[in-house]
Amino acid sequence: MPEGKSIVSDFGRYNISYSTSEQGFICSRAFSPTKGVFPAEDFDNFKSFFDEIRRQENKRVILTKK
Repeated sequence: MPEGKSIVSDFGRYNISYSTSEQGFICSRAFSPTKGVFPAEDFDNFKSFFDEIRRQENKRVILTKK
């Protein structure tokens, strides 16, 4: 099972977690952007924040029977 991840920056918060229950596999995600206007100099950090979120969102999970 993939590990969960929390990302916090000036641009917002993102959290993803994985668990299992009697009903099956659960993937919980939360994204809370920070409202505001950011200077152009912050663009690289802004892009890095969203690139990491994209990497987390694109993870693949392989389910197998035991």
